[in-house]
Amino acid sequence: MSRPRSRRLTVLATVSACLASAAVPALAGHDPNHREVTVAAVAGEGVRQFFVYEQAADTDLSRLSFDGNSEQPFRVVVRDTDRSLSGGFEVSASLTNLYFKNTDGTYDLGSVIPSRNLSLAFSPTNPLEATGVELPLVPQVAVTGQLLDCTDPGVQDLLGIEVPLLGGVLGTLTDYLNSLTGAQGLLCDALSGGLAIDTVISDTGSLPLPVDVDGLTDLAGLAGLADLPVGLLGGQDSGAFLNPAFVGPIAPDAPVGAAAATSKRVMSGTPNITDTLLSSVTSTLESTVGADLLGATGLISIDELLAGLADQNLDLVTGLTSLGGDTAGVTSLLSGLTAAPGLGLVAELVQIDSLSLSTVSGDYVARPVLTANTVAARPGTYEGTMTIDFFDGVE
Repeated sequence: MSRPRSRRLTVLATVSACLASAAVPALAGHDPNHREVTVAAVAGEGVRQFFVYEQAADTDLSRLSFDGNSEQPFRVVVRDTDRSLSGGFEVSASLTNLYFKNTDGTYDLGSVIPSRNLSLAFSPTNPLEATGVELPLVPQVAVTGQLLDCTDPGVQDLLGIEVPLLGGVLGTLTDYLNSLTGAQGLLCDALSGGLAIDTVISDTGSLPLPVDVDGLTDLAGLAGLADLPVGLLGGQDSGAFLNPAFVGPIAPDAPVGAAAATSKRVMSGTPNITDTLLSSVTSTLESTVGADLLGATGLISIDELLAGLADQNLDLVTGLTSLGGDTAGVTSLLSGLTAAPGLGLVAELVQIDSLSLSTVSGDYVARPVLTANTVAARPGTYEGTMTIDFFDGVE
């Protein structure tokens, strides 16, 4: 697991003496010694980034003001861009006490709003969300079929082979076909005995599959966030910050024997290639590419088909391209070499498996809500530090 990347927020609470209950607090901007930065962690292919945003806009969080209910929502976003599907992530939060700020800018460390008076909750309607999730797939098509050989009269006509009257010096038909040279000879040698086609061909262009998620996904059969390629699993930790942290420019050094700071999990993601995901991606891929898998309008073009066939039998492809010339000519030759209609080859989309999914892009969003209870606090302004830690590469 990588070292944590952190975002520190200075928390400022104002308690007014003229109100019977706590006044509306506010969060101030960062101390200049704690510059906010966008953190990007690169591991393998692609990028994983970490942001702390304002609630309603993709603006780096620099200032928050509690509303009349002493609550302030914000957003935490982890963004994958062509990120390899290996290693998860976790985001957690901790908080110091809030310390009374004197008029001269110093702090009264003996007058505090304890961290246990501040709590983390999450949006009740949409605490977690994943948006714009895409899986860049390279579809594969299994192609099978049986080609006729040059002993078939139809194939002889197709290839322009004029068989003379055999016998005597000319010998048998097999002897004559074996004597052919050039493209005809190559094809007849490749087709000898009838050539069984059995190859898997990859579409050369990637096919991103969008998965728009808001509690549920548009991939058929997916249950929701837990079935994403990076599943948002493990839950979120709400509740009070019972033990304060002693970090940042305001808090004092931790006293001897101080308990570890309370850490609240904001969000976690884990690579999660489930059977449900694989089945759903395959179904969606089938509906996306349709039934037309081979040919000029199909997923696999004639050029891609020839490249795949060349891996199985190079002489077959060399002969076809020599005699056929252009794409239409090659297509006509392939059609004539089979006893079935059309291209005469069976094409089936290969079932997606875990090896088919290598990278992912998308945003994973948590919506925490920080709440403060300033009742009984001495009137004035209090400041402290909340730290948002981002751990990448979590197993």
